[in-house]
Amino acid sequence: MSTFIFSAIISAFLMGIFYLFDAYFSRKRVYRRPSQAMIISSFVPLILTPITMLLPWWKNPSLLVWVVGISAGAILIWANWFYFLVMFPKKKSDIDSLKGSTELSLYESATPVIALLIAFIAGHFFTYVSDISYLQSFFVVMTVVGMMLFALVDGTVVLKNWNYRLKLISFALLAATSQTIQDIALDQLQLRSGMNVIEASFSLAPALWLGMSTGLLILFFRKERQSFKVQWTVIKQYFFLICLAEIIALLSYAALIYAYAGEHVATAQAIGSSFPIVVFVGGLLLQKYDYKDGEHIASKKNIVSKLLLIILILLSVTGVILF
Repeated sequence: MSTFIFSAIISAFLMGIFYLFDAYFSRKRVYRRPSQAMIISSFVPLILTPITMLLPWWKNPSLLVWVVGISAGAILIWANWFYFLVMFPKKKSDIDSLKGSTELSLYESATPVIALLIAFIAGHFFTYVSDISYLQSFFVVMTVVGMMLFALVDGTVVLKNWNYRLKLISFALLAATSQTIQDIALDQLQLRSGMNVIEASFSLAPALWLGMSTGLLILFFRKERQSFKVQWTVIKQYFFLICLAEIIALLSYAALIYAYAGEHVATAQAIGSSFPIVVFVGGLLLQKYDYKDGEHIASKKNIVSKLLLIILILLSVTGVILF
């Protein structure tokens, strides 16, 4: 197994842990408005930007790479904005209507296929260091199909509001676009700047973090600034857990960046998108230890079908790795 594949697996594991935190924060109403989650998720990358630049593997890339990296980071954080709009709505009644909605998982699971299509188009304009075979493409699609069936196994629960559905579509499209841009940037750093994969990954990361910090622009809106100030009394009670969750999420992103440097974006994404399995197993473990919200994270209903689909997903991911 290559270090790039292992890095994508680590990314999936870390993202699964992050989603368990996110589900906990949503249930506890830590964020009353999506802008509050956006501010926190944008502030941590801003801190990490100069820290990453102090590492020995960082090499100052060209201005063009800075612009491309910042753009990719900005697209990624504003993709997350649409996710926050769904996960942390302003009204509690909206949270109740979202419980168990399979569409949340469906659109996120579709991201690798979208990235595969975007990368196929981009491949006509850019030279890729990494390539993907038709057989790998097949297993990428099979992984996504497995994830979608996994989300649907308890029955189709659709969003009642088309407004939420459009937000999730926007999230999936923007996230896939950002991931493809990152992949292209890493390839160009290796082809044109002569960097190895580690140097390319660390050299792109600060630009990506800086782009993600553009979510702080939301503070220019007085209403959002005031609402964050009011909610701060609640946020600070969970501040350690919030910081831990954000660091875990950024480590997941960093692991995925490294995976992009050596694998095709769709290959890395197919592996990385298997994180719902981690969420499901985590939910079952929480139930074992009598955590009352565990049932909301992972239902034991149709457990045999879910286990069979997990096997299908893991076999598909194995196909992506081997072929």
